[in-house]
Amino acid sequence: MRLPLLTRSLSVDAEAAERFMRFRVAGECNALDLQRMIPVLLEVTEKNGFERAYIDTSPMIGELQDFDRYSLAESFVKHWGTQRRIVIECDAAKLQGSRLFETVAVNRSGQVRIGNQSDELLGWLLGD
Repeated sequence: MRLPLLTRSLSVDAEAAERFMRFRVAGECNALDLQRMIPVLLEVTEKNGFERAYIDTSPMIGELQDFDRYSLAESFVKHWGTQRRIVIECDAAKLQGSRLFETVAVNRSGQVRIGNQSDELLGWLLGD
């Protein structure tokens, strides 16, 4: 299902898997739109009775500045907390830059993993 987001450049599709929510984010990378998306993804995840989410950002185009990655990671942990487990799949070319988001989130006790190998990400997401 397509989520009704008030964004200028992003679209998000969501589906419930067996033990987690799966989101696919597409469009032009925009920090403000991503900021708006964070609580919406949490709300959908909770409404479906999950505490785990798989967020596929590989279709997104464009890059974020490091300051935006840092700010988004702080906001992400603030909303999602430290008990929920989230993986974010990104394009291999963006993996290195995305590590800042992961580092900031993990340093704030967030359970976040970023990568470009879906099988590894799923293994971590579903592990205990």
